[in-house]
Amino acid sequence: WYYDLTRRWDGGFPYQGGAGAGGGEHQYGRWDCTGAYMLAYAMPLKKLYITGKGTSRDNELTGSELAAVVEAGRGFNSWDMGIEGYRQKSPKDLLMCLRSWSPAVRHRASQALAGKGGDVMPKLLEMLGGADMDGRYGACQALGALKGRAASAVPALTKALSEKDLWLRIQASYALSSIGDPAKKAGPALLKLAVRTYPDDPREFTQRYLAFCLFYPGGALRMRGLLSRSVDGIDRKLLDPAIERLLLNDDGRARGCIGTVYRNLTYEQIKPLLPAIHKAIVEPAPSGVMFASGIRLKGLEMLAKHRIREGMLLCLKVMDIDRWGKRARITSCLKILRSYGGAAKAVLPQLRQLERELKNHREARSLKTHIDMVTKLIADVEAAKDTPELRSLNLPVSKGGGKNRRLQITGAGSIEGPDQPAPQPKRATTRPKSTTRPVVEPRPVNRSPEQVAEAKLQLARAYLSYRKVTAARALLQAIAKDYPGTPAAAEARKELAKLK
Repeated sequence: WYYDLTRRWDGGFPYQGGAGAGGGEHQYGRWDCTGAYMLAYAMPLKKLYITGKGTSRDNELTGSELAAVVEAGRGFNSWDMGIEGYRQKSPKDLLMCLRSWSPAVRHRASQALAGKGGDVMPKLLEMLGGADMDGRYGACQALGALKGRAASAVPALTKALSEKDLWLRIQASYALSSIGDPAKKAGPALLKLAVRTYPDDPREFTQRYLAFCLFYPGGALRMRGLLSRSVDGIDRKLLDPAIERLLLNDDGRARGCIGTVYRNLTYEQIKPLLPAIHKAIVEPAPSGVMFASGIRLKGLEMLAKHRIREGMLLCLKVMDIDRWGKRARITSCLKILRSYGGAAKAVLPQLRQLERELKNHREARSLKTHIDMVTKLIADVEAAKDTPELRSLNLPVSKGGGKNRRLQITGAGSIEGPDQPAPQPKRATTRPKSTTRPVVEPRPVNRSPEQVAEAKLQLARAYLSYRKVTAARALLQAIAKDYPGTPAAAEARKELAKLK
């Protein structure tokens, strides 16, 4: 009867929220849960093969292997991750658990061992240098759990950074980060590791975790990067290349860690990094979309702090009012623009255009607060009497027709760039009024084939963000066919591979 009452008129199943759920949980009321409901609905038929039909018996867990898997999960709960049961074990038993194949068992054992008395450092160092790889992982986890008490392990952990095993390198990095200040002498080795390339790590997960270990500001991950508070005394010949490499990482959360560096450097110190910082603002991380805006906003804050002119136009670009997370981005970018004071008069035309677009947005009603913020900012900028002196990056931001185009302030006081073409003579036109904002493919006006392909690629990605897979696939196929040899064509082929 539950499924009958839950079903919509069209046969689908909407999101209902959990039992006793509060109002906040129902903000996802438009989720379509039909797939999950159908799987549950079909369970009595006993025809559901979650692990795949016709699997090989060689892959089945039986006997002692099955018992080991059940034992590894025994006692787990969401309150303390099952650690309480491990606190009852002796140090000897916990050391044995550190050799488990299960990361969860090793984690619980390491946390419980850290709460025990006695000197376990000799045993852990022996395990770290041993031949059993699971034991080496477990030793790293236990040393990290001991924090500052494991300071004597810093040389051995630093040596482990050069091991061939990817996960051992990462676990050693985490342990050093957890040890804290006594491990700062390992900073140069960690920075050197950040710029290395490994054939078995094409997505650069090593760099992803190193970003956390070196620069994570603290928070949800329950850790703090070794250099997150200060980079004083760090060799810039090691620091700068590492930062540039980490700002290119695919993961938005990893890139976001570098924001701690921005606040710890003066303008003269950060000046050599400005090209990499600018690129990280313009090109969002392709993975970890939930966190991808973080480093972009930190970069904009840094540009505003140092009164860099290009930050104003970039604020308008980063708002990206048709993509997920727009509300937080609009709020942050408007706050940053406000800090430019009267200098923001240069972008008043763009602000007025933004106001019009938000008023015509399909979500205009829920964006009313943001529309009001834009309106007030326009009025305040128009009335501003202070016009702080600005400096310029003077960086090439795109290539077209063999010439580098730069962001610049025109004589009329507006900003020009690849996303804002120079003003054209006005023509009298009559347009029918519309209450919706149609999605219009960018017109290749005075643009090179590379620019046209890139514009179409961005449109295809916008389609994907709205789950318009058919339209996105067609556009990606057209890019790959019509613009061979361009970077956008290569990216289009990658996106098509993901859709298969």
